[in-house]
Amino acid sequence: MKKFKYFPIVFVIAFTGCMQPDEPVITSDNLLRDIKLSVPGVEGTFSPEEQGPYANDSIEIVFEGDPKTDLTKSKITISMPNNAVCKPAFGGYQDLSEPYQFKVIGYDGTEKNYTVSVRIIPSVFHVRTLYTKSATEMGFADGANRAVALSGNYFVVHSSTGVFNYYNVADASSAGTLSMSGIDWSSLTAPALTRAFYMTSDDAGHIFAANLVTGNGGTVKMYQWDNVTATPKLLITWVNNQGGQVGRKFYVKGDVTKTAYIYFPVATMNKFVRFEVINGAVTSTTPDAVTITNPGSWDYNGLIIPTDVSKNSNYFTIGNYSSPDGWPGFNTVYNDGVTNQPLYTGDAFQFLGYSSGMDYIDFMGIKLLFQTELNAWNWMTYYIKVSKIIKDPTISTDMSPYISGHDWGAWSPTDIGANGNLTTDVKTLLAPDGQSATIVYLGTNTGIVVKKLSVE
Repeated sequence: MKKFKYFPIVFVIAFTGCMQPDEPVITSDNLLRDIKLSVPGVEGTFSPEEQGPYANDSIEIVFEGDPKTDLTKSKITISMPNNAVCKPAFGGYQDLSEPYQFKVIGYDGTEKNYTVSVRIIPSVFHVRTLYTKSATEMGFADGANRAVALSGNYFVVHSSTGVFNYYNVADASSAGTLSMSGIDWSSLTAPALTRAFYMTSDDAGHIFAANLVTGNGGTVKMYQWDNVTATPKLLITWVNNQGGQVGRKFYVKGDVTKTAYIYFPVATMNKFVRFEVINGAVTSTTPDAVTITNPGSWDYNGLIIPTDVSKNSNYFTIGNYSSPDGWPGFNTVYNDGVTNQPLYTGDAFQFLGYSSGMDYIDFMGIKLLFQTELNAWNWMTYYIKVSKIIKDPTISTDMSPYISGHDWGAWSPTDIGANGNLTTDVKTLLAPDGQSATIVYLGTNTGIVVKKLSVE
Protein backbone atom coordinates (compact mmCIF):
# COMPACT_ATOMS: atom_id res chain seq x y z
CA MET A 1 0.00 0.00 0.00
CA LYS A 2 2.89 2.39 0.53
CA LYS A 3 3.55 2.66 -3.15
CA PHE A 4 0.00 3.99 -3.72
CA LYS A 5 0.50 6.72 -1.14
CA TYR A 6 3.37 8.29 -3.15
CA PHE A 7 1.87 8.08 -6.64
CA PRO A 8 -0.65 10.99 -6.34
CA ILE A 9 2.09 13.31 -5.03
CA VAL A 10 4.43 12.52 -7.92
CA PHE A 11 1.61 12.98 -10.40
CA VAL A 12 0.63 16.37 -9.03
CA ILE A 13 4.20 17.67 -9.17
CA ALA A 14 4.66 16.50 -12.76
CA PHE A 15 1.31 17.88 -13.79
CA THR A 16 1.98 21.24 -12.19
CA GLY A 17 5.37 21.54 -13.93
CA CYS A 18 3.89 20.85 -17.36
CA MET A 19 1.18 23.46 -16.98
CA GLN A 20 3.40 26.44 -16.12
CA PRO A 21 3.24 29.13 -18.90
CA ASP A 22 6.31 29.84 -21.13
CA GLU A 23 8.49 32.78 -20.18
CA PRO A 24 7.97 35.77 -22.54
CA VAL A 25 10.81 36.18 -25.09
CA ILE A 26 11.94 39.76 -25.56
CA THR A 27 14.24 40.53 -28.49
CA SER A 28 15.91 43.78 -27.49
CA ASP A 29 18.13 44.53 -30.50
CA ASN A 30 17.27 46.90 -33.34
CA LEU A 31 18.86 45.20 -36.33
CA LEU A 32 16.86 44.78 -39.50
CA ARG A 33 16.41 41.09 -40.32
CA ASP A 34 15.18 41.27 -43.92
CA ILE A 35 14.15 43.83 -46.52
CA LYS A 36 12.38 43.45 -49.86
CA LEU A 37 11.63 45.91 -52.63
CA SER A 38 8.78 45.76 -55.14
CA VAL A 39 8.43 48.21 -58.04
CA PRO A 40 5.20 48.80 -60.00
CA GLY A 41 5.42 47.29 -63.46
CA VAL A 42 8.47 45.15 -62.60
CA GLU A 43 7.97 41.47 -61.92
CA GLY A 44 9.19 39.98 -58.64
CA THR A 45 10.73 41.39 -55.47
CA PHE A 46 14.33 42.33 -54.85
CA SER A 47 16.60 42.04 -51.82
CA PRO A 48 20.21 42.98 -51.05
CA GLU A 49 22.82 40.43 -52.11
CA GLU A 50 23.89 39.92 -48.52
CA GLN A 51 21.46 38.44 -46.05
CA GLY A 52 20.43 40.04 -42.75
CA PRO A 53 20.69 40.90 -39.94
CA TYR A 54 22.02 44.20 -41.26
CA ALA A 55 24.56 45.88 -39.00
CA ASN A 56 25.67 48.28 -41.73
CA ASP A 57 23.73 51.55 -41.88
CA SER A 58 23.75 51.58 -45.71
CA ILE A 59 21.85 48.96 -47.69
CA GLU A 60 21.92 48.72 -51.48
CA ILE A 61 19.37 46.79 -53.53
CA VAL A 62 20.45 46.02 -57.08
CA PHE A 63 18.48 44.52 -59.95
CA GLU A 64 18.62 44.35 -63.73
CA GLY A 65 16.08 46.34 -65.70
CA ASP A 66 15.45 49.63 -67.43
CA PRO A 67 17.50 52.41 -65.77
CA LYS A 68 14.59 54.78 -66.49
CA THR A 69 12.20 52.74 -64.34
CA ASP A 70 10.04 54.94 -62.11
CA LEU A 71 11.03 54.26 -58.49
CA THR A 72 8.89 56.97 -56.91
CA LYS A 73 6.10 54.54 -56.02
CA SER A 74 8.15 51.63 -54.77
CA LYS A 75 7.16 49.53 -51.81
CA ILE A 76 9.44 48.29 -49.04
CA THR A 77 8.60 45.45 -46.69
CA ILE A 78 10.86 44.62 -43.77
CA SER A 79 11.35 42.08 -41.03
CA MET A 80 12.62 43.30 -37.65
CA PRO A 81 12.73 42.16 -34.01
CA ASN A 82 9.26 41.50 -32.58
CA ASN A 83 9.62 44.20 -29.92
CA ALA A 84 11.02 46.89 -32.27
CA VAL A 85 9.24 49.65 -34.12
CA CYS A 86 10.03 51.37 -37.41
CA LYS A 87 9.84 55.10 -38.03
CA PRO A 88 8.45 56.22 -40.33
CA ALA A 89 6.19 53.20 -40.63
CA PHE A 90 6.08 51.51 -44.03
CA GLY A 91 2.56 52.37 -45.10
CA GLY A 92 1.72 53.08 -48.73
CA TYR A 93 4.55 53.82 -51.18
CA GLN A 94 8.16 54.91 -50.73
CA ASP A 95 10.17 57.08 -53.13
CA LEU A 96 13.34 55.12 -53.92
CA SER A 97 14.48 57.45 -56.72
CA GLU A 98 16.67 58.90 -53.95
CA PRO A 99 18.20 57.13 -50.94
CA TYR A 100 15.42 56.38 -48.44
CA GLN A 101 16.04 56.77 -44.72
CA PHE A 102 14.28 55.21 -41.74
CA LYS A 103 15.12 53.99 -38.27
CA VAL A 104 14.46 50.85 -36.26
CA ILE A 105 13.95 51.45 -32.51
CA GLY A 106 14.65 48.50 -30.25
CA TYR A 107 12.74 47.42 -27.15
CA ASP A 108 15.16 49.37 -24.97
CA GLY A 109 14.71 52.55 -27.03
CA THR A 110 18.03 52.32 -28.87
CA GLU A 111 17.77 53.64 -32.42
CA LYS A 112 19.41 52.23 -35.57
CA ASN A 113 19.40 54.45 -38.67
CA TYR A 114 19.25 52.90 -42.14
CA THR A 115 19.64 54.32 -45.63
CA VAL A 116 18.38 52.20 -48.53
CA SER A 117 19.46 52.96 -52.09
CA VAL A 118 18.47 51.25 -55.33
CA ARG A 119 20.71 50.70 -58.34
CA ILE A 120 19.38 49.39 -61.64
CA ILE A 121 21.84 47.56 -63.87
CA PRO A 122 20.78 47.93 -67.51
CA SER A 123 19.38 44.66 -68.81
CA VAL A 124 19.99 45.78 -72.39
CA PHE A 125 23.23 47.22 -73.76
CA HIS A 126 24.84 47.57 -77.18
CA VAL A 127 28.38 47.11 -78.49
CA ARG A 128 28.48 48.70 -81.95
CA THR A 129 31.38 48.73 -84.40
CA LEU A 130 32.17 52.31 -85.38
CA TYR A 131 34.78 51.39 -88.01
CA THR A 132 37.58 49.05 -88.98
CA LYS A 133 40.93 50.12 -90.42
CA SER A 134 43.47 47.80 -92.02
CA ALA A 135 47.18 47.78 -91.20
CA THR A 136 47.84 49.41 -94.56
CA GLU A 137 45.33 52.18 -93.89
CA MET A 138 46.89 52.80 -90.47
CA GLY A 139 50.44 52.81 -91.84
CA PHE A 140 51.53 49.85 -89.71
CA ALA A 141 55.00 48.36 -90.15
CA ASP A 142 55.62 44.62 -90.25
CA GLY A 143 55.61 43.25 -86.68
CA ALA A 144 56.01 46.69 -85.08
CA ASN A 145 52.56 47.67 -83.76
CA ARG A 146 51.70 45.63 -80.69
CA ALA A 147 49.59 47.75 -78.35
CA VAL A 148 47.02 50.51 -78.06
CA ALA A 149 46.17 53.09 -75.38
CA LEU A 150 43.15 55.38 -74.90
CA SER A 151 43.39 58.94 -73.65
CA GLY A 152 40.53 61.42 -73.88
CA ASN A 153 39.21 61.49 -77.44
CA TYR A 154 42.30 59.77 -78.87
CA PHE A 155 43.76 56.31 -79.24
CA VAL A 156 47.52 55.85 -79.31
CA VAL A 157 49.23 53.16 -81.38
CA HIS A 158 52.46 51.60 -80.13
CA SER A 159 55.36 50.99 -82.49
CA SER A 160 58.63 49.24 -81.71
CA THR A 161 60.25 51.90 -83.92
CA GLY A 162 59.77 54.27 -81.00
CA VAL A 163 57.22 56.51 -82.71
CA PHE A 164 53.82 56.48 -80.99
CA ASN A 165 51.17 58.17 -83.14
CA TYR A 166 47.75 59.12 -81.85
CA TYR A 167 44.46 59.36 -83.71
CA ASN A 168 40.96 60.74 -83.24
CA VAL A 169 38.60 58.09 -81.89
CA ALA A 170 35.78 59.57 -83.99
CA ASP A 171 37.28 58.66 -87.37
CA ALA A 172 40.89 57.44 -86.94
CA SER A 173 42.25 60.62 -88.48
CA SER A 174 45.85 61.36 -87.54
CA ALA A 175 46.16 63.84 -84.66
CA GLY A 176 49.83 63.81 -83.63
CA THR A 177 52.81 61.97 -82.15
CA LEU A 178 53.66 61.47 -78.48
CA SER A 179 56.68 63.37 -77.17
CA MET A 180 59.74 61.23 -76.40
CA SER A 181 61.59 64.04 -74.65
CA GLY A 182 63.83 62.78 -71.85
CA ILE A 183 63.30 59.06 -72.47
CA ASP A 184 66.61 57.20 -72.20
CA TRP A 185 65.85 53.58 -73.02
CA SER A 186 68.78 53.81 -75.45
CA SER A 187 71.20 53.93 -72.50
CA LEU A 188 70.11 50.56 -71.14
CA THR A 189 72.29 47.48 -71.53
CA ALA A 190 71.49 43.79 -72.03
CA PRO A 191 69.45 41.94 -70.98
CA ALA A 192 67.38 45.11 -71.24
CA LEU A 193 66.22 46.08 -74.71
CA THR A 194 66.49 49.70 -75.73
CA ARG A 195 62.95 50.15 -77.03
CA ALA A 196 59.38 49.76 -75.78
CA PHE A 197 57.62 46.49 -76.54
CA TYR A 198 54.29 47.54 -75.06
CA MET A 199 52.14 50.47 -73.94
CA THR A 200 48.79 50.92 -72.22
CA SER A 201 46.61 53.45 -70.38
CA ASP A 202 44.94 53.58 -66.97
CA ASP A 203 41.27 54.14 -66.15
CA ALA A 204 41.74 57.93 -66.35
CA GLY A 205 43.54 58.00 -69.70
CA HIS A 206 47.16 58.38 -68.55
CA ILE A 207 49.52 56.62 -70.96
CA PHE A 208 52.39 54.28 -70.07
CA ALA A 209 55.20 52.57 -71.97
CA ALA A 210 58.12 50.40 -70.84
CA ASN A 211 61.05 48.58 -72.37
CA LEU A 212 61.45 44.80 -72.46
CA VAL A 213 64.01 42.87 -70.42
CA THR A 214 64.82 39.27 -71.33
CA GLY A 215 66.21 38.02 -68.02
CA ASN A 216 67.57 38.76 -64.57
CA GLY A 217 69.62 41.92 -64.19
CA GLY A 218 67.83 43.89 -66.89
CA THR A 219 66.46 47.31 -65.96
CA VAL A 220 62.82 48.11 -66.66
CA LYS A 221 61.98 51.79 -67.10
CA MET A 222 58.32 52.79 -67.33
CA TYR A 223 57.36 56.28 -68.45
CA GLN A 224 54.05 58.08 -68.04
CA TRP A 225 52.29 60.66 -70.21
CA ASP A 226 49.45 62.55 -68.52
CA ASN A 227 47.77 63.02 -71.92
CA VAL A 228 48.68 62.94 -75.60
CA THR A 229 50.33 66.39 -75.55
CA ALA A 230 52.28 65.90 -72.31
CA THR A 231 56.00 65.38 -71.83
CA PRO A 232 56.79 61.89 -70.48
CA LYS A 233 58.07 61.42 -66.95
CA LEU A 234 59.78 58.44 -65.36
CA LEU A 235 57.47 56.44 -63.07
CA ILE A 236 59.27 53.13 -62.40
CA THR A 237 62.88 51.96 -62.48
CA TRP A 238 63.28 48.33 -61.48
CA VAL A 239 65.90 45.62 -62.01
CA ASN A 240 64.31 42.31 -62.96
CA ASN A 241 65.03 39.47 -60.54
CA GLN A 242 62.18 37.13 -61.48
CA GLY A 243 64.00 34.93 -63.98
CA GLY A 244 61.85 35.56 -67.05
CA GLN A 245 61.02 38.22 -69.59
CA VAL A 246 59.25 41.32 -68.28
CA GLY A 247 57.72 44.10 -70.37
CA ARG A 248 55.98 42.19 -73.16
CA LYS A 249 52.65 42.97 -71.48
CA PHE A 250 51.58 44.98 -68.43
CA TYR A 251 48.39 46.43 -67.02
CA VAL A 252 47.52 49.56 -65.03
CA LYS A 253 44.33 49.44 -62.95
CA GLY A 254 42.97 52.64 -61.42
CA ASP A 255 44.10 56.25 -61.72
CA VAL A 256 47.80 56.81 -60.99
CA THR A 257 47.14 60.33 -59.69
CA LYS A 258 44.99 58.73 -56.96
CA THR A 259 45.38 54.97 -56.46
CA ALA A 260 46.50 52.41 -59.02
CA TYR A 261 48.20 49.03 -59.30
CA ILE A 262 50.61 48.11 -62.09
CA TYR A 263 50.96 44.43 -63.05
CA PHE A 264 53.93 43.07 -65.00
CA PRO A 265 53.46 39.41 -66.02
CA VAL A 266 56.70 37.43 -66.11
CA ALA A 267 56.53 35.65 -69.47
CA THR A 268 56.25 31.82 -69.40
CA MET A 269 56.62 31.79 -65.59
CA ASN A 270 53.01 31.98 -64.26
CA LYS A 271 53.98 34.83 -61.96
CA PHE A 272 53.70 38.61 -61.95
CA VAL A 273 55.12 41.60 -60.10
CA ARG A 274 52.83 44.33 -58.82
CA PHE A 275 53.58 47.97 -58.00
CA GLU A 276 51.29 50.17 -55.93
CA VAL A 277 50.96 53.82 -56.99
CA ILE A 278 49.48 56.45 -54.66
CA ASN A 279 49.14 60.10 -55.67
CA GLY A 280 51.41 59.69 -58.69
CA ALA A 281 54.33 57.83 -57.06
CA VAL A 282 55.12 54.18 -56.39
CA THR A 283 54.89 53.33 -52.69
CA SER A 284 57.90 50.99 -52.95
CA THR A 285 60.65 50.41 -55.50
CA THR A 286 60.45 46.70 -54.64
CA PRO A 287 57.28 45.22 -56.13
CA ASP A 288 55.23 42.33 -54.80
CA ALA A 289 56.14 39.10 -56.57
CA VAL A 290 53.15 36.77 -56.96
CA THR A 291 53.04 33.20 -58.25
CA ILE A 292 49.71 32.09 -59.64
CA THR A 293 48.02 28.75 -60.16
CA ASN A 294 47.05 28.44 -63.80
CA PRO A 295 45.57 25.45 -65.67
CA GLY A 296 48.08 26.00 -68.48
CA SER A 297 51.43 27.76 -68.54
CA TRP A 298 51.74 31.21 -70.09
CA ASP A 299 53.45 31.81 -73.37
CA TYR A 300 55.23 35.14 -73.98
CA ASN A 301 51.93 37.05 -73.94
CA GLY A 302 50.85 36.37 -70.35
CA LEU A 303 48.01 38.58 -69.11
CA ILE A 304 46.79 39.86 -65.72
CA ILE A 305 43.50 41.80 -65.95
CA PRO A 306 42.25 42.87 -62.47
CA THR A 307 38.60 43.66 -61.83
CA ASP A 308 39.02 46.16 -58.97
CA VAL A 309 41.44 48.81 -57.75
CA SER A 310 42.85 46.91 -54.79
CA LYS A 311 46.00 44.97 -54.00
CA ASN A 312 44.11 41.70 -53.66
CA SER A 313 41.73 42.21 -56.56
CA ASN A 314 40.52 39.13 -58.38
CA TYR A 315 41.72 39.02 -61.99
CA PHE A 316 41.29 37.39 -65.36
CA THR A 317 44.13 35.63 -67.11
CA ILE A 318 44.81 33.11 -69.90
CA GLY A 319 45.69 29.45 -69.57
CA ASN A 320 47.19 27.75 -72.60
CA TYR A 321 45.64 24.43 -73.59
CA SER A 322 46.38 21.56 -75.94
CA SER A 323 43.78 19.02 -77.01
CA PRO A 324 44.59 15.30 -76.86
CA ASP A 325 45.46 15.43 -80.56
CA GLY A 326 47.76 18.43 -80.04
CA TRP A 327 45.53 21.20 -81.38
CA PRO A 328 46.32 24.50 -79.57
CA GLY A 329 43.75 26.38 -77.53
CA PHE A 330 43.35 28.50 -74.42
CA ASN A 331 41.17 28.91 -71.34
CA THR A 332 39.79 32.17 -70.01
CA VAL A 333 40.50 31.98 -66.27
CA TYR A 334 39.18 33.99 -63.31
CA ASN A 335 41.57 33.90 -60.35
CA ASP A 336 41.18 34.69 -56.66
CA GLY A 337 43.35 37.69 -55.78
CA VAL A 338 44.25 36.33 -52.33
CA THR A 339 44.99 32.67 -53.04
CA ASN A 340 45.91 33.31 -56.72
CA GLN A 341 44.15 30.09 -57.64
CA PRO A 342 41.41 29.71 -60.26
CA LEU A 343 37.86 30.43 -59.18
CA TYR A 344 36.60 29.70 -62.69
CA THR A 345 38.17 28.10 -65.75
CA GLY A 346 36.17 28.34 -68.95
CA ASP A 347 36.12 25.57 -71.52
CA ALA A 348 38.97 25.89 -74.01
CA PHE A 349 38.60 27.98 -77.18
CA GLN A 350 40.16 26.33 -80.21
CA PHE A 351 39.00 28.18 -83.33
CA LEU A 352 42.35 29.90 -83.94
CA GLY A 353 44.19 28.69 -80.85
CA TYR A 354 45.67 31.71 -79.06
CA SER A 355 44.67 34.85 -77.15
CA SER A 356 46.92 37.82 -76.39
CA GLY A 357 44.48 40.70 -75.91
CA MET A 358 42.03 41.22 -73.06
CA ASP A 359 40.46 44.10 -71.10
CA TYR A 360 37.73 44.32 -68.47
CA ILE A 361 35.19 47.04 -67.76
CA ASP A 362 32.40 47.46 -65.24
CA PHE A 363 29.87 49.46 -67.23
CA MET A 364 26.94 50.64 -65.09
CA GLY A 365 27.15 47.31 -63.25
CA ILE A 366 27.47 45.26 -66.45
CA LYS A 367 30.74 43.36 -66.20
CA LEU A 368 32.35 42.74 -69.59
CA LEU A 369 35.56 41.14 -70.79
CA PHE A 370 36.75 42.15 -74.27
CA GLN A 371 39.08 39.64 -75.84
CA THR A 372 40.86 38.45 -78.99
CA GLU A 373 41.58 35.07 -80.52
CA LEU A 374 44.20 34.62 -83.21
CA ASN A 375 46.82 32.63 -85.03
CA ALA A 376 49.63 33.94 -87.22
CA TRP A 377 47.30 34.56 -90.19
CA ASN A 378 43.89 35.49 -88.72
CA TRP A 379 42.26 37.19 -85.76
CA MET A 380 38.82 37.77 -84.28
CA THR A 381 37.40 40.18 -81.71
CA TYR A 382 34.62 39.40 -79.26
CA TYR A 383 33.39 40.04 -75.72
CA ILE A 384 32.08 38.03 -72.78
CA LYS A 385 29.48 39.20 -70.26
CA VAL A 386 31.18 37.90 -67.14
CA SER A 387 28.69 39.25 -64.57
CA LYS A 388 27.38 35.79 -63.70
CA ILE A 389 30.86 34.28 -63.60
CA ILE A 390 32.04 36.90 -61.12
CA LYS A 391 28.91 36.55 -58.98
CA ASP A 392 28.99 32.74 -58.96
CA PRO A 393 32.22 31.15 -60.26
CA THR A 394 30.73 27.67 -59.72
CA ILE A 395 28.45 28.00 -62.76
CA SER A 396 28.95 25.95 -65.91
CA THR A 397 32.36 26.18 -67.58
CA ASP A 398 30.57 26.50 -70.92
CA MET A 399 30.94 30.23 -71.65
CA SER A 400 28.94 30.21 -74.88
CA PRO A 401 25.75 31.72 -73.33
CA TYR A 402 27.72 34.82 -72.34
CA ILE A 403 29.80 35.38 -75.50
CA SER A 404 29.08 37.71 -78.42
CA GLY A 405 31.05 37.77 -81.66
CA HIS A 406 32.94 34.53 -81.13
CA ASP A 407 31.57 32.55 -84.04
CA TRP A 408 33.09 30.03 -86.40
CA GLY A 409 34.40 31.84 -89.45
CA ALA A 410 34.07 35.32 -87.89
CA TRP A 411 37.80 35.96 -88.12
CA SER A 412 39.67 38.30 -90.47
CA PRO A 413 43.04 37.75 -92.16
CA THR A 414 46.21 39.69 -91.51
CA ASP A 415 46.91 42.51 -93.95
CA ILE A 416 50.68 42.89 -94.30
CA GLY A 417 52.01 39.39 -93.62
CA ALA A 418 51.95 36.84 -90.83
CA ASN A 419 51.73 37.97 -87.19
CA GLY A 420 54.54 35.72 -86.02
CA ASN A 421 54.63 37.18 -82.50
CA LEU A 422 50.89 36.41 -82.05
CA THR A 423 50.41 39.89 -80.61
CA THR A 424 47.07 41.66 -80.27
CA ASP A 425 45.69 44.16 -77.81
CA VAL A 426 42.38 45.64 -76.62
CA LYS A 427 41.74 48.70 -74.48
CA THR A 428 38.55 50.19 -73.01
CA LEU A 429 37.87 53.66 -71.61
CA LEU A 430 34.72 54.81 -69.84
CA ALA A 431 33.34 58.19 -70.91
CA PRO A 432 33.50 60.95 -68.25
CA ASP A 433 29.70 60.82 -67.78
CA GLY A 434 29.74 57.02 -67.42
CA GLN A 435 27.05 56.61 -70.10
CA SER A 436 29.25 55.05 -72.79
CA ALA A 437 32.68 53.54 -73.33
CA THR A 438 35.16 53.22 -76.19
CA ILE A 439 36.79 49.91 -77.10
CA VAL A 440 39.78 49.69 -79.45
CA TYR A 441 41.14 46.35 -80.65
CA LEU A 442 44.55 46.19 -82.34
CA GLY A 443 46.00 43.31 -84.31
CA THR A 444 49.67 43.33 -85.29
CA ASN A 445 49.95 43.35 -89.11
CA THR A 446 46.13 43.39 -89.24
CA GLY A 447 44.71 46.77 -88.17
CA ILE A 448 42.26 48.16 -85.66
CA VAL A 449 38.58 47.82 -84.77
CA VAL A 450 36.89 50.64 -82.85
CA LYS A 451 33.62 50.01 -81.00
CA LYS A 452 31.26 51.89 -78.72
CA LEU A 453 29.48 50.50 -75.66
CA SER A 454 26.21 52.15 -74.60
CA VAL A 455 22.69 51.43 -73.37
CA GLU A 456 21.01 53.54 -76.06
